[in-house]
Amino acid sequence: MAQRKRFSPVTPIAISPEDCTPDIKKRIVSDVPFLEDLSDSDILDVMPLFRERGFVPGETIAPEELCVVGAGLVKIIRSDYDGREIVLDFLRTGEFFGLAVGSAAEDRAQAHTAACVFAVNGDAVRRLFLQYPSVTAHMLASTAERVNELHRRLQFLSGADVSSRVMETLSRLAEKTGSATADGTLLQLPLSREDLGSLSGATTESVSRVVSELSRNGYLKTGRRWFTLTPKFADLLDMDHSSR
Repeated sequence: MAQRKRFSPVTPIAISPEDCTPDIKKRIVSDVPFLEDLSDSDILDVMPLFRERGFVPGETIAPEELCVVGAGLVKIIRSDYDGREIVLDFLRTGEFFGLAVGSAAEDRAQAHTAACVFAVNGDAVRRLFLQYPSVTAHMLASTAERVNELHRRLQFLSGADVSSRVMETLSRLAEKTGSATADGTLLQLPLSREDLGSLSGATTESVSRVVSELSRNGYLKTGRRWFTLTPKFADLLDMDHSSR
């Protein structure tokens, strides 16, 4: 008898590598925050610097000086001292990564879903910096904010208990990918317990215990690689914040 496919309410990403078109590039690149001060003619001038590439789920994205997610989800990963893979973040459409914007040399990017990415190599990035000082200023500001956010996350991960870390991670993902449903806020990304553990700085077993307790008490609805934060979740998070 055929095995029944498990249901997931997460909307699938419908994009193939061939869909990574110049039209998508023009729309996405025009909305990148560090290019916001450029004129329409300037945007047309910098467009050829961004090379479009499509990736299938699980495919590694070769490191570049600057990459912008055009569609789909990209995860940033790193290996710990024991060689285990740690998920640092998930990036959605319009977010960027690369050595020029503060990514560490040991970080790796991987397509979490089918994804379209626009990449700029080192020479083109230097041209961008030299020709448009406002781009340099915006990128420096973005990099500084990312470093500050990383410090805040590291401080939190080193001091909070597992339950608080898991809730905070779910809340952050909801702000980034959440969509409103009848049951609450659905995270619009396939998310495993292992991924949630990596993002929360906790073991998969510890995360599973926390998720089970939150689900049992009505704060979460969850299934295979999906999470919905119920309306009660926000109240619990507020109480957790006030108790620190």
